[in-house]
Amino acid sequence: MLSTAAAERDSARARSSAFDAIAAARALLVVDDLEAACATGLRAIRIGSHAESTRVRLRFLDLAHEARPHES
Repeated sequence: MLSTAAAERDSARARSSAFDAIAAARALLVVDDLEAACATGLRAIRIGSHAESTRVRLRFLDLAHEARPHES
């Protein structure tokens, strides 16, 4: 569902696209698909680095916190 929503979203909406990618990365962490979570997280960084948004930054912090157990 996250992939479908992201695919249909206007690419000009950087903040919303960043939220989509962060949510997808978090979902992939939940199901222990670490490689896909990392790739999706990197995509989120590429997208989100253009969004001037405190909410995006906070969601990145949430993602980083959830990824911490997998640092190794």
